[in-house]
Amino acid sequence: MDRARKALFKGDLEYEGSDLLNLVAGDADIFEASISGSWRKPTGKRLTTEIHAGAEMRVDLKCFGAGVECTPLASPRQSVLKQKDRARWSWWVKPSRPGKVTLMLRATSYYRATDTVLFETSPITVQATVKSASPRTERPVPHSDAPNPGSEIVGFVNSLGGLAASLTALLGLPGAYLGAKMLRRSARENARTSTGDSDGDPESDSRENGE
Repeated sequence: MDRARKALFKGDLEYEGSDLLNLVAGDADIFEASISGSWRKPTGKRLTTEIHAGAEMRVDLKCFGAGVECTPLASPRQSVLKQKDRARWSWWVKPSRPGKVTLMLRATSYYRATDTVLFETSPITVQATVKSASPRTERPVPHSDAPNPGSEIVGFVNSLGGLAASLTALLGLPGAYLGAKMLRRSARENARTSTGDSDGDPESDSRENGE
């Protein structure tokens, strides 16, 4: 076991600082960390600390405050056996209310695939502020009793259509009456012609003219 510890080499643990966290109550943000087999220049505002690599590595994250939940998104144990190796870890960090959160990061080196610990870092803490969620503006729902201009227009058009139909029916009555009267007169004249009574009956004619 001593030989395994002596075979470890200096590596680099890189993680996000509070400036990179944008925590909002009710929303989730990603917290990332990585281990390299050799020192690398930090990316952006990330922070670094020296660790012992060259073994099976595990990085754990614990979260406290503001009803926060941390959900791992990567395998907890990964290999960093050579100086060119690099392993990455990430977590969903979701606070439920505004306030302060503390993220506690710890890296552990294991002997091969066993649970025998070769090296473990002291807890690394990151503190961040959780902001309130922005209020969402909801559009009011129209009340069912409110007047609807569109329905009033449709009702007015329908009433005009009914009035037009009534007027058409009224205007059509005299024409129908006159047409029936002309048909009756034509039938009588045809009957007289067929019987040879061309002179007709003056009394009958007078009655027809009076109709």
